[in-house]
Amino acid sequence: MHRQGIIHRDIKPQNILEDKDGRIIVADLGVSTEIADGNDIQTKTEGTYHFMCPESLNKNGNSVGYSGRAADVWALGISFYAFAFYKVPFNSENLMELFELIEKAP
Repeated sequence: MHRQGIIHRDIKPQNILEDKDGRIIVADLGVSTEIADGNDIQTKTEGTYHFMCPESLNKNGNSVGYSGRAADVWALGISFYAFAFYKVPFNSENLMELFELIEKAP
């Protein structure tokens, strides 16, 4: 998708499917965005909180933007973790605490 100029912005296990031939399909492009001229800088957040990258939650970093490609790769890594351990690595019922964990926890 990135080579085709698309940032997904909501990669998570529910959006990673497998077809009958074992091919992986990334679904639900509802909040995806096209990038022009290779500029993938994002300034707004979209997607599912547990899969958002730390720089998208940082008020200072968010004002200058963050890489949409890197955010997708982060979300894919969190998804792989969830597939392997049946849980997300950062979790809290309190949204602000969840953001703090994503930004600062190892």
